[in-house]
Amino acid sequence: MGIREILEMASFIATTIGVPIAASGIFLLVLQTHLQRKQTRRDTLFALYSQLDTHEARQAREFIYRASPEALRLDSLTKSPEELKIVDETLANLERMAYPIVQGYLPSDDAFNLYGQVLLAVSWKLWPYIEDQRRLREVNGMGH
Repeated sequence: MGIREILEMASFIATTIGVPIAASGIFLLVLQTHLQRKQTRRDTLFALYSQLDTHEARQAREFIYRASPEALRLDSLTKSPEELKIVDETLANLERMAYPIVQGYLPSDDAFNLYGQVLLAVSWKLWPYIEDQRRLREVNGMGH
């Protein structure tokens, strides 16, 4: 057996061993990526739920639900710094929670299923306040 045959045999053996190992590596990489995405999704949902389920967040939502539309206008809220703080913190929470959804880290359906009705109700109640802020700052509607 010459050098050429030995090299061909070594190449064949390396290919025979290397291809399954490489295929296994690619499979494990794809599987790990899939599992990491699922874990990121679970972590993001848990983080959203944690922000929504604090005692302060529940009290803030209750205040917003019970407040009259006039009480949630900018001119009314500026007369009560405590209520203004509740509304501003609630809006800030909503914006922080929207970021992972807007960036695509979490499917919007997952977030909606988690607390969609609650967040829509809060947003609907606070919309006049948001519009008052925009008019005050002379900002168009694309920012919020």
